[in-house]
Amino acid sequence: MATLHALVTSDWHFEKLKKLFPHDHIDRQIREIEKIYQYALEKGIKHVFIPGDISDTHKMNSETYMKMLLLFKKYDGIIHTYYTGGNHDYSDITTTSMDLFQTILDGGYLETFHLFLQPEQIEVDGVLCNMMPHPSMESLPNKRPC
Repeated sequence: MATLHALVTSDWHFEKLKKLFPHDHIDRQIREIEKIYQYALEKGIKHVFIPGDISDTHKMNSETYMKMLLLFKKYDGIIHTYYTGGNHDYSDITTTSMDLFQTILDGGYLETFHLFLQPEQIEVDGVLCNMMPHPSMESLPNKRPC
């Protein structure tokens, strides 16, 4: 039986802390998130799962996107990041906070950042994982149990 070694972190809610720290709220969060990735590197962990709510609303400002992109680019090719959309990421069934990132991924800019805005079953190090973003309006029929 395969074993998956990974870290799971969720509910970053970028831009939520703006009222408390108006000048450096994103930088503060990025510094804390860096600790997760550094721990993964120290322990030889190659996978970080983020099951939802990377943002506090369906739209973030451009500075937040740029800092987030730089964070993921720093670990690209070293650690696989799997992001599954959460309820705070969606404006409606078609618009999310990660639409810009989808365009970036479609352009091939990040190799090991994986974005799931639709249900999908994947295999990671021999372990099946059901990626079920919110809202999951459909199931994954005919898939193996994971």
